[in-house]
Amino acid sequence: HKGGPGGRVWVSYKDGVYDITEFVEGHPGGAQKIMLAAGGRVDPYWRLYRQHFSTGFPLEALSEMRVATLHPSEVASASDDDMPDPYASDPIRSNDLIYHGSCPCNAETPEWVSAENWLTPNELFYVRHHHPVPVVPSDGAGYKLTVKGEGVAERTFTLDELRRLPKKEIPITIQCAGNRRSHFDIVRKAQGIPWNTGAVSTAVFGGVLLRDVLKQCGLDEDSDVAGVEHVHFHSLDDMQASIPITK
Repeated sequence: HKGGPGGRVWVSYKDGVYDITEFVEGHPGGAQKIMLAAGGRVDPYWRLYRQHFSTGFPLEALSEMRVATLHPSEVASASDDDMPDPYASDPIRSNDLIYHGSCPCNAETPEWVSAENWLTPNELFYVRHHHPVPVVPSDGAGYKLTVKGEGVAERTFTLDELRRLPKKEIPITIQCAGNRRSHFDIVRKAQGIPWNTGAVSTAVFGGVLLRDVLKQCGLDEDSDVAGVEHVHFHSLDDMQASIPITK
């Protein structure tokens, strides 16, 4: 349980109880994520974050933290079959991709595609996901982008409002930080998706400049005066990142 004996953090998985206190800060997904399960079951979260089953490492690490076994009457009655599949709405993808997993989807662009095309065909663009793909209607109904924080006037945009701003198109190459990770195996086995050379693709991306969106919220180019140093993004699939305001 959370805040248990001596301030320890316990979770359960199937019929086991685990003291994860010392592991919390070292959790690869961040302490905040693993603490969502504190005092309860990790089973529902592992149904979402299925990368825990891609190797034996998570279960092996968890086994070393086991402190108790639940009585059969205390084991949650809900089975995986009773839970809705969080990946049921994921898009259908090309069979020509080189798959490392489907839930979440992680797949490489074939080498021959990169050799023959400067711009990667959309259906063969490499895929790197941690979560299910958010469902946004093609007409943008219900979609909202909220901008708030220091130096800006809080404002929420609909997709139509964003589309009325000037559009910019830029060719961009994107590469996963783990591209070619499998090549490390020659020296020592690396943890993570064993990418070959296909976790990199190029496309022409179009949209509204972040600068123009921030101007709509009252932030001009003199961001130093407003005390703004970074822009923090929080996406629909719960991923987060930030960039310096100078970009």
